[in-house]
Amino acid sequence: MRALMTAGLLGLALAGHAVAQDAEPEAPDTSWTGEGSLTAGISTGNAETVDLGLALKLNKAAGAWNFAAEGSYDYGEVEGVESRNRYLVGGQAGRDITDRLFGLGRASYEEDDFSGFESRLFIGLGAGYRIFKRDGLAWTIEASPGFRIDELADVVDPVTGAVVTPGTSEEAIGLRGASNFAYDFNERVGFTNRSNVTWTDETTQLTNTAALNSSLTEALSARISFEVRHDTNPPAGFEATDTATRLAIVYGF
Repeated sequence: MRALMTAGLLGLALAGHAVAQDAEPEAPDTSWTGEGSLTAGISTGNAETVDLGLALKLNKAAGAWNFAAEGSYDYGEVEGVESRNRYLVGGQAGRDITDRLFGLGRASYEEDDFSGFESRLFIGLGAGYRIFKRDGLAWTIEASPGFRIDELADVVDPVTGAVVTPGTSEEAIGLRGASNFAYDFNERVGFTNRSNVTWTDETTQLTNTAALNSSLTEALSARISFEVRHDTNPPAGFEATDTATRLAIVYGF
């Protein structure tokens, strides 16, 4: 399932790129750019753990089209017992309407063994706007109405291991909002803040990640980040808020 979703979401960006090439053969093309990172972090909330993580982000511009894909995996143990196991993939294709306004299609899928959800899938179409777009300062906001599927995990008795409440599937129309802000203090140090809100009638999921980045070499940089994840209506027995403080070595290309 994980491999299928990964291939599907990354395929969204690659397929869109092929369509853009057919529709606009004269549009300039560039290679994929992005970053890969190795992280170590401390998490609180539903998982009190020290964990390790891997993440990959890809971006491509082809004329009026823009494509992005991302994936991450976090794993942790406490005294030999698994305490964190989270997996996320996402893909987005966008088309410029004006210099600042663009349309977009996005899909994301995640699994988190310590959130009460087996998986969460969101697919949406919407628009974005570039509030600032100049050297050293960028701020983009997005809104995407869409469809969300949450697979809730079984509620298990911790003593007997018996299933107390079987897992269920919740499907709902939702709305995703996002804000991506970046500011460079100088040529070596920069700040980013990424916020995502996904609303449905049942629950609202909020994620905010603030990060400070410092260049070490032309390709390598160090990053310290603080992430807050909040669910307004978590499954029974789970906390509403998780936090993660991470240190990372990042390779840009």
